[in-house]
Amino acid sequence: MTFIIAEVGTAHEGTLDLAELHVDAACKTGADAVKFQCYKDAGFLRADEPPERARFFLDNRLGEKAWRKLAVYCHSKGIEFMASAFDRWAVDLLTDIGVHRYKVASRTLRDDPGLVEYIVQMGKPVYISLGMARNWEFLNRLAYTNRHAANNISVLHCVSQYPTLPKDAEIGEIPVLIDCGWYVGYSDHTIGITAPIAAVALGATVIEKHFRLEPGNPAHPDHCCSLNPQQFTEMVFRIRELELML
Repeated sequence: MTFIIAEVGTAHEGTLDLAELHVDAACKTGADAVKFQCYKDAGFLRADEPPERARFFLDNRLGEKAWRKLAVYCHSKGIEFMASAFDRWAVDLLTDIGVHRYKVASRTLRDDPGLVEYIVQMGKPVYISLGMARNWEFLNRLAYTNRHAANNISVLHCVSQYPTLPKDAEIGEIPVLIDCGWYVGYSDHTIGITAPIAAVALGATVIEKHFRLEPGNPAHPDHCCSLNPQQFTEMVFRIRELELML
């Protein structure tokens, strides 16, 4: 079955209570996991990024105690806790928490490939988005890493545009990646549910889609491509229906 991830990211706006509300809502959609973005500070950003970018991440982070409480809360609700690890502090914390798998954002693959190798050493499945690193140089580097990781790496086709227009989604790359021997998923930034459903039809075995509460925060950068609980539930239902057809 397709592994479906409700990507909350930083939509919790730095508060544990709001993060837990997202978990409650995600549980009702049929998602397999609920995912966040984990980092200690804004040190993972490149020096040429604008100061407001650093301020955004600092204002929308959780502390170590909150992460541990959130992981326990997810477990109590029967949904898998996941987080993208943006630095080694996050990797070590998530490892200590006992996550079942790791997620790597495409910016990490582009800016800090050494962190990917560090994560792979943990010996658990790793999902890596290709959005900001969509070229064969990165894939060749990953292929080398994957050969030493017991094939634990899955690559997620992704276009880093918020939102991604239908003409730019390029989900036809999914079977190309499969033909190259990768385990393949799709991290979606389009509006609506058509693209993730089509991705499953093309062979994707992991779907990651941004998830928000209603009405959410329109000022948040992920809001435009996020699904509310009703929409996410519909997406999960359609994917499960498609799996039966396939």
